[in-house]
Amino acid sequence: MPALRHARPVRFLATIGKAPTTTALNPTGADTQQGSVSLTATVTPTPVTVNGTTYPSNGTPPAGVITFTSGTTTLGTVALVPGFTPSGHAMATASITVGAGHSSVTATYTPAIGSNYTASSGSTSLTSTIGLLGEGTSTTSFTITDANGISSPGPYPASDSLTLNIQVNTPGNTPNGECFLFVFCSNTPTVSVYANGILLSNGVLLDTNGVGSFTVPRRNGYLNLASGQVQFNVIYSGYEYQYGLSWYEVDASSLVQTVTISDDRTNADFSLQTDTTVNQATPARLSGDAGHLQPATHLAL
Repeated sequence: MPALRHARPVRFLATIGKAPTTTALNPTGADTQQGSVSLTATVTPTPVTVNGTTYPSNGTPPAGVITFTSGTTTLGTVALVPGFTPSGHAMATASITVGAGHSSVTATYTPAIGSNYTASSGSTSLTSTIGLLGEGTSTTSFTITDANGISSPGPYPASDSLTLNIQVNTPGNTPNGECFLFVFCSNTPTVSVYANGILLSNGVLLDTNGVGSFTVPRRNGYLNLASGQVQFNVIYSGYEYQYGLSWYEVDASSLVQTVTISDDRTNADFSLQTDTTVNQATPARLSGDAGHLQPATHLAL
């Protein structure tokens, strides 16, 4: 009987690198001449493609800070709020409120020490209306109600139903603009709702008292939102109007609230994940000595 031969150990070459990220800044084209508005930066790991297959990250959300700048001016540095997209992919957000005098804003992500993600940045342009002779100030606020009597900031279960109850106050209590005889409105005011920088609606209707509501969309019986921490941003656009020979404006305003969404469908999976973006199957062996170098498998950590 021939003697059994022991298999020689197989060696693999793995290139270990930090996972790249993408930073986006929303909303785009905000009119800061008409008051202050909140901008939200969203940091997501960039999907990695291996052998024709794309692997998004469902591991740990990016950690660190966002530095907001306009030209050479630093507007502020804000810590990231972690979360996951509705599809279970890692992401994180940070918001800042900016006023007039800026043509663009850049958000730069700086990873936390020891993070397995790389830095990235994104920008958005801002618009500025013509100078006006007079102006008024608006305020925007909102509360959140749900189907279970849970108070903000939660946590709210993903199976919950969330409604944002919005209140906009303007001079003269005219939140929908002053468009009547002898008055010309150059724009119709809008109310927009964002979640983690993603537009949910830009057509929330207000009554004559500035009251409106928005119910978060659901999909397959669950909130169509990220799990983890979610930043709601409600923005009132303000408006301009002409009375006689004079131009006036009512400033824009906005408010950001952060809530927690608890999703039992995904929490168990997320707890088992790391920052590993790609985990490829065993590659084919090279011809020749099995103990020599094998084809490289790229792991983005």
